[in-house]
Amino acid sequence: DGDDRGPARVAVAAPSEPALRQVEDLVQELCSGGARKGKQYSARVRNVVEYGAFIDLPNGSSGLLHISEVAEEALKSMDGVLAVGDQVDVLCTGHDQNGNPRF
Repeated sequence: DGDDRGPARVAVAAPSEPALRQVEDLVQELCSGGARKGKQYSARVRNVVEYGAFIDLPNGSSGLLHISEVAEEALKSMDGVLAVGDQVDVLCTGHDQNGNPRF
């Protein structure tokens, strides 16, 4: 806390491209509070908004489940789809520019 040097940078090295991707994913998971791209989680809906729902993972990490990821068919509204407190299974699809997980 109180560090005003800007974003931290991490340099990693690995013996192969797949190993490098694995290390990068692990660093991202550690820096984003524990959500790993490509991993499925059981989570709770914290808030529902017009463009999706904010999801809390059991480990304290949270992120956005975008409306386009909620159902296979396009949804025009989140009304009646999810409610605060619902338990949902989500897949981490990546992280936003702030390191928050996207589901």
